[in-house]
Amino acid sequence: MDKGWGVVIVAAGRGTRMGTTESKQFLLLQDKPVFIHTLEVFAALDEIREMVLVTGAADVERCQDWVKEYQLDSRVRVIPGGKERQHSVHKGLEALGTDWVLVHDGVRPL
Repeated sequence: MDKGWGVVIVAAGRGTRMGTTESKQFLLLQDKPVFIHTLEVFAALDEIREMVLVTGAADVERCQDWVKEYQLDSRVRVIPGGKERQHSVHKGLEALGTDWVLVHDGVRPL
């Protein structure tokens, strides 16, 4: 049985090169955090069965709040990432139950 497509969206980086106090995935774009735009793009695709947002451990709760606020909570789980990007991707892959997976960066909403 085909369990469909899942998406791992990695949004755990600090974005230090930007020189902002806030991580770039949480900066507002049209009054929403950037990563919310990314989630909405994938949520609009019928083929996507589930999504895992991987973020820093300290940011899990606020990301869960935003996911709920923007009514994405039925398709998105938020989990803490690892020390490096590859560890975060691995955790996201382990959290999915789909046959096929897309891996995407949370700060690239287009």
